[in-house]
Amino acid sequence: MKFEPARIRAPLLTPIRLGQIPVGLDKLLWHSLFLKTGDEQSAVRQLDSLLDREGQIFRASTLRFGTYRNNPLIATTTATVGVMMPEKDLDPAMFHWKKRAGHYQKLVLDGGPYKNRLAKNDTHFAPEVTWDVVGDAKRICQLLNFYVTAVGRDANRGLGAVGRFSSEPLDHDTSWFDETGKPARVLPATIVEERTTIRTPQSSLIQGCLMPPYRGPESTVTEPCVAPARVRKIRLTPNV
Repeated sequence: MKFEPARIRAPLLTPIRLGQIPVGLDKLLWHSLFLKTGDEQSAVRQLDSLLDREGQIFRASTLRFGTYRNNPLIATTTATVGVMMPEKDLDPAMFHWKKRAGHYQKLVLDGGPYKNRLAKNDTHFAPEVTWDVVGDAKRICQLLNFYVTAVGRDANRGLGAVGRFSSEPLDHDTSWFDETGKPARVLPATIVEERTTIRTPQSSLIQGCLMPPYRGPESTVTEPCVAPARVRKIRLTPNV
C-alpha cells in the first residue's frame, strides 16, 4: 500500500497542558495500538501498517495548534487539585483537633487550606490540534476516535479533551519539516544538518527516543536530536 501525505485534525474542547515536547502522533498511535492489543511488539508491528517511516523514524509530526482567522491561539492558566497521598496527606499524625463537650470543634490539616492545594498550570487553547503524517489517514482516524479522548499532560484530569478526529490530504510531506523548513518532530541532528541550514548548539540537543515504546530501558536512545518548537501553530479553514 502506498501511503500519502495527510493532516489529522481534531477540535480542542478544553485547554491543553503541553509537555517539554508536544505529543507526537506516532506515540499517540502506538499507545492506542497497545491498548488495543495489550502487547508492545504487536503494537509496533501494527504501527508499521499505519505510518510510513525512513529508517527508525516514522513520518509523523508532533502536535500543532490549528487556529482560525478570528480564533487565535491563547495562553491560559488552568487549576488542578493536588493529589492526596494516603501515606502523607491522610496520615493521622497530620490532623489536629480541639475537643469541646466531646465533639470536634475544629479540624486543621497540615499543609494549609484547600485553596492552597490547587496547582496553577500553564495551558493553551485553540480551535483545533493537528498532526501531519504520511500514512493511512482513514485507519489512523478510526483508531484515534475509538481510543483517544484527550491528549497532553493531565489528560486524565480534564485537560486536552478533543472531539472527533478527521483527515485531509496534503500536497506535500510536512511530517518531518513544516512549510517553513523547521523541524516538525524530534529528529537526529545529523538529518537536520543534512537537509536544512539549521545548526543547533550542542547545549540545546536532546537524547530522543524515536522508536516504541518511547520510554524506559528498552527504548532506542539515538544520537543527539533536535526538538521542534514547543508551541507551533498553523492557520486553518474551519471544517464544515
